[in-house]
Amino acid sequence: MEYVLRIRKDAEEDAFRVYDWYEDQSMGFGFRLQPAMSVPKIIGSAPILLVHDVAASAGYYRNHVGFEIKGMWGEPPNFCIVERDGYCLMLCAAENEGDIRPNYKAVENLWNVYFWVDNVDAMYQEILKTNAKLDYELCDQPYGCREFGIQDLDGYDIAFGQDLGPAGRK
Repeated sequence: MEYVLRIRKDAEEDAFRVYDWYEDQSMGFGFRLQPAMSVPKIIGSAPILLVHDVAASAGYYRNHVGFEIKGMWGEPPNFCIVERDGYCLMLCAAENEGDIRPNYKAVENLWNVYFWVDNVDAMYQEILKTNAKLDYELCDQPYGCREFGIQDLDGYDIAFGQDLGPAGRK
């Protein structure tokens, strides 16, 4: 017996419906509705940065970027999760000094983490007050984002940007 599956989106239930083709001597042939399957959704993401000192890095993100330390593991700490506004960043102790390589060392002006924000001007003013090390000042980019960047204790470039929409693209 050969099976053919047909799948279509059911807009009312926000689920896919699967129909399988059947042929058998007693029932004939046709499509049979299978139970609805919900579509899995990605609900978050957490970049991981290898760092020299997990506790010091966690303190930097708390004191200079407004993150909350959600958990720290190991003695001395070798892993940590910091969170702000529902977005996490993971910090892990590097086993070797050479493992810590900010992206800009491989590709000029490339960040390690880019956070989209709803008010980049306010975020910039907040960060300035903490004396975080600026990588570059607030500016409008030709790709339609208003953004700025900081550099953390390990030299990672962390950017904060706001989409200016189609009018902002040059």
